[in-house]
Amino acid sequence: DGYHRRSRGGGGGGESSRQQPTERLNVALLGAGIFATASHAPMLQKLNKNINCVAVWSRTYENAANLATKLGATPCTDVQQILNSPNIDAVITAMPIDVQPEYVLKAMHAGKHVYSEKPLATTMQQAKKLIETYETHFASRNIAWHVAGQSRYDPALRTAKQALADIGTPFLVDMKVRAPFLQSSPHSEAMWRNSPDWYGGMIVEAF
Repeated sequence: DGYHRRSRGGGGGGESSRQQPTERLNVALLGAGIFATASHAPMLQKLNKNINCVAVWSRTYENAANLATKLGATPCTDVQQILNSPNIDAVITAMPIDVQPEYVLKAMHAGKHVYSEKPLATTMQQAKKLIETYETHFASRNIAWHVAGQSRYDPALRTAKQALADIGTPFLVDMKVRAPFLQSSPHSEAMWRNSPDWYGGMIVEAF
């Protein structure tokens, strides 16, 4: 299907030379826009000892080809080709949120693990339905689904979470976070941040 596995061997002599090579996780990046290019692509390059990006999909071939070249991957405009490939283990979805839920479900139906960008969907109802569908039909099939949310790994928030476990149910929480968001940032152009019809827009993002 054009997507091949690449292994990383132990190298050297002695015992390590007799070990079987460890396969990297083969992933496809669905989306070649601002966030896929600025955030996901650099991390895929950084983690290439364990993750092998074999394909980049976009509805526009030029966008797919430009990003695929940077990652040493194959550009693609036929998402079904990616989903049908037995050599692709997982997909990363980084696309407009009005279409993202559809592709998350397509990937799950194809048996692929999914790492999807936030926001999860355009409405709370749609997000809840997607979660319910996953828990009902796919979790038991050992299909992993992770929604991107970097704050859960923030050291301060992890410390606070542990403190709450020790303290118990809080009566009041006062939290102040300063994270300047410059208008010149390319991420400010994301459609969902500029339209209050999508997830509340920038106002919700600010809070």
